[in-house]
Amino acid sequence: MRICKNTLRLGLTAAVIAALAGCSGHGKYTQDEKNNAELAMAAIKSGTEWDMAQQAFLGGSLQKALKKVDLSISINETVPKSHCLKGRILFEMGEMDRAMESFDMAQALDPNYVEPLYYQGIVYERIMERDNALANYKRCIEIDDNNPQYAIAAAEVMIDMGRPEEAEEFLLSMGSTFEHHAGIVQTLGHLAMMQQKDEVAVDYFSQARLLAPEDGLILEDLVRAQVATGQYADAEYNLSQMLEESDHAERRDLMHMRARCLVEVDRMIEARTMLMELTDGTAGARDIDAWVALGDVAYRLHDFNHVRRTAERIQAMAPNRAEGYMLEAMWRFRNSEYEEALAACENAIEAGPNNHEAHLFNAVVNFKLERFDDARKSLAQAQTLAPENGAVAAMLAVIDGDQPANTFVVVEEPTED
Repeated sequence: MRICKNTLRLGLTAAVIAALAGCSGHGKYTQDEKNNAELAMAAIKSGTEWDMAQQAFLGGSLQKALKKVDLSISINETVPKSHCLKGRILFEMGEMDRAMESFDMAQALDPNYVEPLYYQGIVYERIMERDNALANYKRCIEIDDNNPQYAIAAAEVMIDMGRPEEAEEFLLSMGSTFEHHAGIVQTLGHLAMMQQKDEVAVDYFSQARLLAPEDGLILEDLVRAQVATGQYADAEYNLSQMLEESDHAERRDLMHMRARCLVEVDRMIEARTMLMELTDGTAGARDIDAWVALGDVAYRLHDFNHVRRTAERIQAMAPNRAEGYMLEAMWRFRNSEYEEALAACENAIEAGPNNHEAHLFNAVVNFKLERFDDARKSLAQAQTLAPENGAVAAMLAVIDGDQPANTFVVVEEPTED
């Protein structure tokens, strides 16, 4: 069969034209692939900008973070976590209204996305709308009941609302869900402390300590509960361990607490050493409570050189406090300077008229000066201020002749350290 050359050429030309026509545009499936590729690229670019925004936010560069998250949203505005991050950034910048708008947008895109609800609750707390905050945290628990942070946040709002019993009941109602979570147990300890259940608090903090042995805040809570319950030896041991760590080595509040524990367990020499450290340096020069504690310990040790020094220091720092004058009265009494001691007592009473110890020591000095009527008047005042104080009754018995004078010891003889 013969084929005309012209016909063959026409056929080839038509095929080429058809092929070229096919290459000049996209078919349906090819266009879909292109669209999907563009969406994928947009998602990658949006995610990259989000990552950069997150890094800037965590690094404290809020303006840069806001710029980056806005760029991420402009590329793809349908991502809830982008709006949530923007809300967090705006919250840190103090722009509460705009932050709430971003959280609302995130929730609108995904009603079961829990993070914007949680951070919105934090905003409500900041603006003192605690009922709304509590509702948000409870909604978070409904969406995700495996995160104890939401339960803790709800309980803390109840505490702020003055409803500690409700907060305790709420946490205990969680049953076994979070019973082995340190944060929940720690919060129960705080609630016990608030309700003066100090022994219960020690138990809770001890449990939390076992669950999170590296958590320094839990250990600190345990120490404070131990002090409140008079478990000074245990508290002192824990404090000594904490103060050996670099993070706590300069914590003056912990040093104060340890000094008190050392006094309570009758380790006076160590207490004096710690208090001398607390009163040293620039910070120590202004620490009136450390100077008062040092004076008390020095008196118990019969270290009257330090008693005199602390008396002078306290009077210079806080002339309106009674402690400096009381310490002066003690060391002057020890040196048989009775009139000067009496004057110091009167200064102490003027500075602290409700200080029963000042009235009591005033009676002691008057008794030494054989001014028995003045001693009785001071004792009457001391008894009114502290009716359960046994020293007052003992002194009255001495003045009335019911007991010999040597049964009431005012200042013992110095002992060797």
